[in-house]
Amino acid sequence: MDPTGNPPDANGTPASEALEVDPRDAELAKLRDELSLKDKKLDEVLRAYAQAKNEHAEFRTRLQRERDRLIDMEKGRVALAFLEAADELDRAIAASGDDSSPLARGVRLTREAMGRQMAAMGITPLVLMGRPFDPNVSEAVDLVPVDDASRDGVVMAEVTKGYKLGEQLLRPARVRVGKRADEART
Repeated sequence: MDPTGNPPDANGTPASEALEVDPRDAELAKLRDELSLKDKKLDEVLRAYAQAKNEHAEFRTRLQRERDRLIDMEKGRVALAFLEAADELDRAIAASGDDSSPLARGVRLTREAMGRQMAAMGITPLVLMGRPFDPNVSEAVDLVPVDDASRDGVVMAEVTKGYKLGEQLLRPARVRVGKRADEART
């Protein structure tokens, strides 16, 4: 027993000595707890920062997609006005026939220049003549009687050309579609 009357511990050390704690150990334990708490807070802040960074990157991506979509819409609006002018030039060229006057040549050259500008903008005409009618890219305005079964349902003439801007349909074509004569009567 120690002088205070307490029995010794299993190692034979008096209990009063075993209860004595070095103040430096207590301070060290306190500092370790504080460090652990600060590490947890740092991890939380780092995770929040990483999440905010990811959200910011996603926001920028969404913003860029929306910006591109709006630019494409505006290009489409401008292109439609361009197409109306091209249609007028095409009608003038068709009306001039084989006219080789300077005015007719000038209209043809203007239409060619317009075609180059349209191609530079990404506007391309739809190629439909002789192909099966596709209601996704064209609008049938008339049926043309045909005798050959292979020409049934095939685009025979374009009333108004169709165009696309990139892969997006800009304006559907207005076409005349072949229909077998015996089926056209029924």
